[in-house]
Amino acid sequence: MAITGAVKHPQIYTVFARTTLLDVLSQAEGLTDDAARIAATICDFADYLDGNPLRWSPTVVELFMADWVPRKVIAEDGWFAALPDVVRAWVRFAGERRGLRAPLIADTAAAVDEWTDELNAGVQDGGAWGFGSPPSAPCASA
Repeated sequence: MAITGAVKHPQIYTVFARTTLLDVLSQAEGLTDDAARIAATICDFADYLDGNPLRWSPTVVELFMADWVPRKVIAEDGWFAALPDVVRAWVRFAGERRGLRAPLIADTAAAVDEWTDELNAGVQDGGAWGFGSPPSAPCASA
């Protein structure tokens, strides 16, 4: 069955293998050693969301930084500190690969700054973690 009329101007995007995307980002200048691990997390999030690691918008940045990462990721402080720079680089790369106009890419990159405080607060809030309590919380005695 074909769905017609849903997209007025369909575009065909080059499909990248996950390893190709990770290689591209890990070789970007100015990013920390955590870039490859953060890129892998971005791909995991894309699999969770819609399977397209190149589809980013200010709303997707918000979902990733303010909701998904604080609930799903356990990492050292340096990893979280590096995350905004890597996400910013990722959304620029993704936007350019998709042929988006520069203002749209800039708006998405700016959303990273907008949601960084929320990311940091969420990471510190153990109640937001997947199982409802931080890993360091003591177990209740029987």
